[in-house]
Amino acid sequence: EIADHIDRSGNRLLGTLNSIIDLSLIEANKNEIDKQPVDICSLVEQKADIYKKYASSKNLDLHIHINEHPIMSRTDQRLIGHVISNLLDNAIKYTESGNVAVSCKQISTGKRFWAMISVKDSGIGIDKSDFAKIFERFRQSSEGQNRAYEGMGLGLSICKHFVELLDGEIWLESEIGG
Repeated sequence: EIADHIDRSGNRLLGTLNSIIDLSLIEANKNEIDKQPVDICSLVEQKADIYKKYASSKNLDLHIHINEHPIMSRTDQRLIGHVISNLLDNAIKYTESGNVAVSCKQISTGKRFWAMISVKDSGIGIDKSDFAKIFERFRQSSEGQNRAYEGMGLGLSICKHFVELLDGEIWLESEIGG
């Protein structure tokens, strides 16, 4: 039990350090983008498989809904993988019971095709008044000494930056208790 606690704490510290490194690269405009052909749905499935154990440890169901055909995109696999991982980690962290679902599908807007990655959960929800600050650095919807969850408030701001670097969009839809 103690070893598990040390392992979780070490992984949390490693995640924090990686977020700080990512943030410093963003601030220095040193993010190297390595665009290569990537099967987005396969990447989503790989990342989701990593989070199955974490979801199971909280008695959550993790559902994966993947487009039946590959969705190929010329993008940076490391950056998009980081975004997927962070979204899944947050969804599981802020969900006490129920499920988390991740999906990957192709959508079109006029003549352009997009890969849409969606992460949904049955978690605590976010008040509409907090939507803007969710993507700001060092901000969370619950802040101060009374906050219920750990974290530095860097993950979603880094995700937003990475998605925008890759010419994508990120947004949220949520309701408290919904």
